[in-house]
Amino acid sequence: MFRKQWAALIEVDRDCYTWQRGQPYYKLGIQSIGFGGRAGNASWYYFPGGYLKLLAVMRAIWVAPLYRAATPDAFEALLIVDAPGTKQELSSSIG
Repeated sequence: MFRKQWAALIEVDRDCYTWQRGQPYYKLGIQSIGFGGRAGNASWYYFPGGYLKLLAVMRAIWVAPLYRAATPDAFEALLIVDAPGTKQELSSSIG
């Protein structure tokens, strides 16, 4: 179910969501299996309402696209189920 939601992410205009100080956000640890069976890891910010942005060490990545889940409520429900005991540390795997 998570893979289907992840594959349906839609790129949106970066200006359609602006994080404000004090608003909640979550860090997702996404693990994927690429060609040749290599595992890859990436960290993403998830903002309630279904918005996601790749987190990287390079400053230039902040111009990276903003994505939105096709069905934000369903996407968030999957994340909460995958993170027993806390909404602060959401983690899921795709592969």
